Amino acid sequence: MALGAALLVALAACVVPPPAPDEAAAPPGAPSRVLDLRSFRVELRQNETFEVRLPGNPTTGYRWVLVDPVPPFVLVRGVARFEPDAPGLMGSPGQERWEMSAIGAGEGPLQFEYRRAGDSASPPAQRVTYRLVVR
Repeated sequence: MALGAALLVALAACVVPPPAPDEAAAPPGAPSRVLDLRSFRVELRQNETFEVRLPGNPTTGYRWVLVDPVPPFVLVRGVARFEPDAPGLMGSPGQERWEMSAIGAGEGPLQFEYRRAGDSASPPAQRVTYRLVVR
């Protein structure tokens, strides 16, 4: 009995826990970094891809807008796409997702505003600014 318990303890010590979600290897083509509302200053490497995820609900008439000028060292890959939290449920909130790449070295702001489409006269409901540093 004691030998069995000792063997069990020895085997348990050899087990390596799975990596935390943030440390897990990303599948090929997936962004290496995800920015959200908790991100502020972000350090990236040249040629690193990243994704900005912002909460929203387009059924309210509001969308996230990328504010010009976009830093010259950032390449926006396509248009933003919306992914609802509850697919199939009309009016479900979710996340707007923007794929980007750091294509050169530099430092500067990447800004988004949450506003109603076509209403540039009113102030945005929310603003997000990321301070990017690419080395």
